[in-house]
Amino acid sequence: MRQEFRYGKKIQQLRDQKGWTQEHLATVAGLEPRTIQRVEKDRTKNPETLLAIAGAFDMELPAIRSTWLIPEFSLVRAELVTTHREFVTFEESYKTQIFTKSMMVSPQDNRFAEIEDLWDRVFADRDCIEPDEPEIWKAYVSNTPKSPLPSCSR
Repeated sequence: MRQEFRYGKKIQQLRDQKGWTQEHLATVAGLEPRTIQRVEKDRTKNPETLLAIAGAFDMELPAIRSTWLIPEFSLVRAELVTTHREFVTFEESYKTQIFTKSMMVSPQDNRFAEIEDLWDRVFADRDCIEPDEPEIWKAYVSNTPKSPLPSCSR
């Protein structure tokens, strides 16, 4: 697990708290408005730029950043299983796989959001992800190529 520093969200929050526009922050920091836009989208981490922005807020650099824990591995595969038969087939086929997440509910089911929230909380406590970082699991799943489902012959 590695740490990554991001500045955009925190800078935008500080700017909003002061009621400043991006243009005003740019003027106070001695930068171009386009630079502020890039920083708030985490598209630049130029040390001089970040120091100028921290100075505009009369803060030290660590006060304007957020720390993210970035896992250094990713899922090999994600499967969408929609029937009990598919579930059993996958369980039998991949018995040695660990860190499996299974959710047997249709997205149209009125309990889907509740179950998905529970799913996030359950899997957020793994060794590599802090309990307050469930979005990392969602990022894993959304960035993992989907494998085709096998046909079930039972």
